[in-house]
Amino acid sequence: IDGYRYDSTTYEYKLGETTATDATVVKDQMKEVIITNNYTKLIDVTITKVLVDDYSNGEESFKFTAVLTENGNNITEEYLGNNKEFSLVPGSEKTAAKTLSGIPAGAVLVVTEEADVNYTTVVNPAGANESSGSILVSDDANTIKFINTRKVVNVTLKKTASDGTTPLNGAQFSLQGVDPLSDAIEIIMTEGTYLIEDLPSGTYTLTEIKAPDGYVILDKDITFTVN
Repeated sequence: IDGYRYDSTTYEYKLGETTATDATVVKDQMKEVIITNNYTKLIDVTITKVLVDDYSNGEESFKFTAVLTENGNNITEEYLGNNKEFSLVPGSEKTAAKTLSGIPAGAVLVVTEEADVNYTTVVNPAGANESSGSILVSDDANTIKFINTRKVVNVTLKKTASDGTTPLNGAQFSLQGVDPLSDAIEIIMTEGTYLIEDLPSGTYTLTEIKAPDGYVILDKDITFTVN
């Protein structure tokens, strides 16, 4: 039967007889055999990825591993094969999906996403910083949803003299995101410090465009990563 897995056939026998008097032979017998074919429904399970990130073009590749068990037995190879490991690329729409077909109802499917230091992960959504989703497969439990949100951090920049402690005022910088690529931020140092709030985690290049009075401008860019 399409969409089902044949498991076994059971037989039930029923035997009846007419009433007989003592010391007589049973006159008639009735026999009934009930044959039952047992099947398990096969269900398609969809793994969905949603990327919440205004700083990404969605071209990142997110890797997943799936494990399938039934009655305590690992049936991953039998039912998933090459699909036990796969990747999803959200793209410009910031969403992508993978369908795992023919999963037996009642089996336990566990899908784990490879952690990315730049994102928090919510599954189904069950809670922050979870990297795996588990379901007992049924008609009502056939999706696992991963939501990734880029982390943001506060970064303090400090400008000092060569002694490393004396703050310098008036320096101007341009901060450019490399990964994720973002518009440049102009920074003007006051009291030798500058606080950048909610900077998306990633790699950046800092370029000095004006040195403090009496000082020489930096001749090299500074590249740093925050996460």
